[in-house]
Amino acid sequence: TKWCKNICHVRNNHYLCIVKVTKRTHRIIGFCLCRALWCERWGPAHICSMDDYVFDSKRNRKWFHRLNQVAKSVSYLATFMRRRFLAREDFKPKNDGPYAGARLTKAQKAAVRQMWGRTGVNGKWMAFYNAVKREEVGGFDARYVPLDLQNCIMYDWFNNAEATRVLADKNLFDMLFHDARQPKTIVRRLYGRYMDDRYAALTFEEAVRRCREQKSVIVKPTVKASSGVGIVFWSEEEGEEALLPLLKRGDNFVVQEVVRQHPALAALHKESMNTIRMMTCYFEGEMSVLSSIVRIGVGSARVDNASRGGIICGIKEDGSLRKYAYNLSGDTFERHPQG
Repeated sequence: TKWCKNICHVRNNHYLCIVKVTKRTHRIIGFCLCRALWCERWGPAHICSMDDYVFDSKRNRKWFHRLNQVAKSVSYLATFMRRRFLAREDFKPKNDGPYAGARLTKAQKAAVRQMWGRTGVNGKWMAFYNAVKREEVGGFDARYVPLDLQNCIMYDWFNNAEATRVLADKNLFDMLFHDARQPKTIVRRLYGRYMDDRYAALTFEEAVRRCREQKSVIVKPTVKASSGVGIVFWSEEEGEEALLPLLKRGDNFVVQEVVRQHPALAALHKESMNTIRMMTCYFEGEMSVLSSIVRIGVGSARVDNASRGGIICGIKEDGSLRKYAYNLSGDTFERHPQG
């Protein structure tokens, strides 16, 4: 095998792979590119511009264009692998539910192919959705959008993926959405530094004092935080001994007041903070509401996340609740588990 003398740099954020190009190294190139994609959550890969390098011959230009083709192919492969991974991980809670063995018939598979073409819609997801909703819908519907397709393709198509990264840090919400009503921030820790609600620096002692002035607070992680993971409540009855470890346990968190929810939401489950979520789509200058749900806590949980045992119920256009609520495993509820 003859090796070309030029070295092509494959850049993906903080990761850099150096690949020598030959006629029989497409597999190696694909592996290196794919590794770079996986290192940064399967982000897009690209080859540097030809203006960055001096190409001595037409052969080098040929290899450059071929590398770009490989990069596009591997980007597609990485997206496919990410979809497959997320579909498997998100489907795990459903494996223990009542609809784990749901399968599509031949006619239903044909309807899915006609609806979605070659997008690779996961049949397990489609069977699960229709099995869960069959009593409410009354028939098969091929229009359900699986989470792997939604998270890996549709979100990036409708949104600027680079711009949405700023929303990954909840400590920036007071700055980004300063004109919206939000829970009052008592203390925040932003990359190891204590700050107040206006981002003014605080000492650790000042942070402790501000928290102790409140009867109760909620401590939430702010980076790579979701599904209610890491949320802790503190009240003055627990004393300072319980507060100090909470203010030292990480470099990125926010301490906020405990919000008193509306009586209508508290009537659903007073122990938890129940929230209404709306999914909207802004497309071609028009805003549309795709769906609305209410999340309700269960048992002694103080959060309403489905991953913490909560249930979800759809909201109709007239504001009334749909007949059934569901948990993460697909169990159906006509009434709240606590009545």
